[in-house]
Amino acid sequence: MEQNYLLLLVSRFLTGITEGNVAIARAIALDIGETGDEKSAQSKTAAISLINSAVFLGWLLGPLIGGLLAEVESYYAMLAAAFGAFVCYVLVTAFLQETRIVSYASKLSVWQAVRQENSFYLLRSQWIRKLFYAYFIYTLAINLFYEFYPIWLVDKQDYGSLDIGLATTNMTLFMTLSSVLLVTYFQKQFGLTAPMRFAMALLACALLIVPSSEGLQTHLLFAMCGILIAIFNGMLPVYVSENEPSSGHGATMGLLTMTFCLANVFASIVGGILLMFDSTLPIYMSAGFFLLALGLFQYWLFKIQNSQFSVKIKE
Repeated sequence: MEQNYLLLLVSRFLTGITEGNVAIARAIALDIGETGDEKSAQSKTAAISLINSAVFLGWLLGPLIGGLLAEVESYYAMLAAAFGAFVCYVLVTAFLQETRIVSYASKLSVWQAVRQENSFYLLRSQWIRKLFYAYFIYTLAINLFYEFYPIWLVDKQDYGSLDIGLATTNMTLFMTLSSVLLVTYFQKQFGLTAPMRFAMALLACALLIVPSSEGLQTHLLFAMCGILIAIFNGMLPVYVSENEPSSGHGATMGLLTMTFCLANVFASIVGGILLMFDSTLPIYMSAGFFLLALGLFQYWLFKIQNSQFSVKIKE
């Protein structure tokens, strides 16, 4: 048992190191969607939406397939994951072409690039620092919700594992469908910042209602949350790319992923403390952080962009 646990820790460590593959995929999508004209944002949004839909679909199917395989043998799920990773390696090697523009970083060794071109390097920019703080609050809200709604469902609604799985499937399904069908349309109709504001505001409202909901109401609110999360997650990478094109897509997407993982740690600590008092508190706290994130994005980032746009109109 001790040897197996050590192997599990090493495996999770290696999995964590490769967590940046989603950031790389989003960076590639932004590179591909960069057309160089006024429709560039639409192309990027469409590309990012497809990547996000694939990620959400993986979140939906992965636990289901893993659960079925684990019913036969517990290690079958691990073997299936290893096989899937090998298939991905073959497909990427065979069909995916390099999209990165050759730069100074390409002449560095791996360790030199890690030291000199990592995502923390971007924090020297004032705009990026504000983005980091605002997105950290947003991801703190997201992680508080993700990590503690199952406990709330068990505590307040007596959900079992199957019921929690269905609630998660419901939310993830709407994330996937929204990424494919809605995000690009909303960006085309309303731009980038308006849907992001709308998503954060409604997420806060929905999570203020969730603790008092039950049954079908809960599932409807979870579906709504899935739609709103997909809208924000589809818009933000494009917004960052449009406002910081010189920073490089790989570095900025890596910073967003790092921020999410860092917020996950803090959410576990904060939520664990709140859970000692009541299982609804992490969800209420999540709603509060969404409102705070909305304020920070509006005051630090969106307000600046709107004022710059007004100057251009006057000129």
